[in-house]
Formats: sequence, C-alpha cells, structure tokens
Amino acid sequence: MIFSQVFQKSPACIKPHGLDNLSVIPCVKGRLVFAEVAAKAILKGNYDIVIVDLPYFLHDGKWMDACVDLFPLVSSLVIKNADSFSTVAITPNDAACISVFLVSDLKDKGQNIAIKYIDDSKIIHYPSGCLRQSVPKFKDDYFVFVDS
Repeated sequence: MIFSQVFQKSPACIKPHGLDNLSVIPCVKGRLVFAEVAAKAILKGNYDIVIVDLPYFLHDGKWMDACVDLFPLVSSLVIKNADSFSTVAITPNDAACISVFLVSDLKDKGQNIAIKYIDDSKIIHYPSGCLRQSVPKFKDDYFVFVDS
C-alpha cells in the first residue's frame, strides 16, 4: 500500500478569543483521525500542561499508567455502579488516551509537561441510560484534515 497526505491545510487548534495560551482540539472519542490530530499537536507544541476529557479520579496515576504501559493493546476500566457497569475504553485510537500516552513518554524523556483529567468522576454514578446520546453522522474521517 502506498499512503500519501490527503489534506490541503494543516489542521489547526482552536484559539479562544483572549486566551492566546490555550489551544483546544475538539474530538470524537474512539476515532483515529482525532487521535492523530491530538498526537501531532502534542508533539509539535511546547505545552506545559495537557488537559484531557477522562475521569478526574484517574489523577492518582496508577490506573492510567498501567493502561498506557500496555499500548498499543486495548484495555478498559470497568466500574461497578449501583445498578450496572460503566466502562472507560483506554485505546490508542482515542485522542485523550493517546495524549496521556504521549505526555507520559515526553515526561520519561525529560520534558517538563503535566497532564490533568477534567471529566466529572461522578458521571459513573448516573443512572444507566441517561448518558446515551445520538452519534453524529460524519463524512469520511479525513474531512478533519481537509476542512479542519
């Protein structure tokens, strides 16, 4: 197989007005193209901190450290709720997860960079079914590179 770049312009981070030191990358969980965009941004940017949408309780480090040490294997955290189970997929094709992996790798190489998790940890205690959302319909994944 021969691969070539299909994008016309480099995907850019969103720069909120008045917050010049903040770069935002919207993403869809579990879609490889968004993981690629996040990985490129982390490797090109000289960031002090990366903030990802993973549950806050992962801050203790041991859970995510164990998961990213297994990359590229896929794993997941299974959390027992009062009436069901919730899962958090830890996969290399997810923007937040690959970001955690790359930050960990950069720290191992001596770069001064931190990671923070910002999703509400209480989300795992919500009644089952209330978080189901419709999945948006997308064009081919590479629309991200063409349309940013």
